Amino acid sequence: MKGNSIDYIEIHTEDYLFVLSGNGQISSISTPILNGNLDYFNDPHYQKEKFGQLQSIDNQQIDYWLTANEADARFGKVKRIGNIDVDYWNSLNYERDKFG
Repeated sequence: MKGNSIDYIEIHTEDYLFVLSGNGQISSISTPILNGNLDYFNDPHYQKEKFGQLQSIDNQQIDYWLTANEADARFGKVKRIGNIDVDYWNSLNYERDKFG
């Protein structure tokens, strides 16, 4: 971390290590053995914002934040990997004791 911004975050699941960049995108995935499939969102007409994004790796489902407000700080960022939820500060109004 530098200052009050996050450079990256590591999310550990049973079989994988996902690294999210500071802007909420998957930057790398590590696993001792990859025995499954990588699936991507491939319908450019349904939820086009997810098109080309990683949908699952083996049995780990990945979902992304989609809101009506594309200016929302969370829009298009990773929302869930497997059973791990990811949330982001989406406002300049925050509770100071929870910041950082």
